[in-house]
Amino acid sequence: MRFPPVLIAAPTSSSKNYCWHEWIENAMQFNYLDFKIELYDNTNDSGINAKYLNSEFKKMFGNSVKFQAFHSNRMGIESTFHKITISLNQMRDSFLKNGWKYLFSLETDVFPQKDIIQNLMFNRKSVVGALYWRDEGIYRKPMIQTMVWCSPKNIKSFNMVAGDDASFVDGNLKKVGSVGLGAVLISRPVLDKIKFRFIEGNDSSCDTYFSEDVYQNGWQIFSDTSQIARHKNQAWGIYKEDYH
Repeated sequence: MRFPPVLIAAPTSSSKNYCWHEWIENAMQFNYLDFKIELYDNTNDSGINAKYLNSEFKKMFGNSVKFQAFHSNRMGIESTFHKITISLNQMRDSFLKNGWKYLFSLETDVFPQKDIIQNLMFNRKSVVGALYWRDEGIYRKPMIQTMVWCSPKNIKSFNMVAGDDASFVDGNLKKVGSVGLGAVLISRPVLDKIKFRFIEGNDSSCDTYFSEDVYQNGWQIFSDTSQIARHKNQAWGIYKEDYH
């Protein structure tokens, strides 16, 4: 099997700086042969945080061309989903313009193992993601929507609840409604067709609409339950000691 070039990319902001050094160090240890990392920073500033990320990367890795952070904020936009959508579509535009074959969407608080890209690619699926967990303490659950019903171009699925992972995580590849955008490998034909979107006033996030659009366009989404990433989300709250 040939290993085509992969763009690793995600939106970010200064709110994720608490784990950025650890995240970039982990990502730079991936043992895939051909990849580059791009981050699209939507911090509400004039590009200061993007410059900071580039500067810190240079301190850690010298003049490596494997990383670049871009400022993507549109001043005056207050909606978080709107800002994230702008970042996602700038990421998509770069992916398409520069001829990448796969996008590995890797959110900047998610930490996979070093062989994650080729392990997901071996599944030969258009959209396939690793597992990671969300929420805190006794409410912690996989970032998965399980499939309930599926027609040729539509789906009905539900978020997992705490405890569902005991039967779901068995090391097999499974068709699902959504794997989020935290650690998912997406092939070029999908991104040729689908642009990221959100609906103002709706509390559904961009990954929900992306999953709907994947199915509407005739593809399916898979979860590789043998690939488990660590999610170091900041909002630990009173459950901080329950999560490591």
